[in-house]
Amino acid sequence: MRYLPFAALVALTCALCADAAPAVTKSPVSDRNDGAGPVDLSSVRATHDSSDARLIYTFRTYEGFGPSALRNRDGAPGSICVNIWTDRVPAEDPANYELCVTARPDEGYRGTIHRQSETGSLKQVGKAEVQQRSTKRLEVRFKLARIGSPRSILWTAETTTFGKGCPKGAGCEDFAPEPPETVKTDLR
Repeated sequence: MRYLPFAALVALTCALCADAAPAVTKSPVSDRNDGAGPVDLSSVRATHDSSDARLIYTFRTYEGFGPSALRNRDGAPGSICVNIWTDRVPAEDPANYELCVTARPDEGYRGTIHRQSETGSLKQVGKAEVQQRSTKRLEVRFKLARIGSPRSILWTAETTTFGKGCPKGAGCEDFAPEPPETVKTDLR
């Protein structure tokens, strides 16, 4: 019987594990200038404000935009969303929570947090504060208690917009990081 040297065995095991699980990136995450729609992410950062137990997402884009970029006259609204896993496995399960920003009729933004069941149905569990700091920077804040105050989370961000050059039903999508990667944020 032939035995592999320990280092070779560890390298083989790590290679097999890397194929089985998506890569995990640290925050902030940068994204290529690759989106066809009006909200093309350049970076997304998650920050834990321990002074008031809030999680803050900062979205930066390549081009400036306003609430009108999230409107769709022909169907579902456009959105800027974060899928958040607190105790599920991203490659196997739907996210535990979904944080989304959509446009309000009065030219402002609406931020909502939904709990997602394992079958994919959504139930609103709270609201998030949305502030547009500049035409290329949007911040979304919410209390960690809305997502169960976990010690750490995995997340992905995505935008869906509708407009010139975007498929009517699906819209233009942009992801940060690119699937199947996720971002880990410690909340201790």
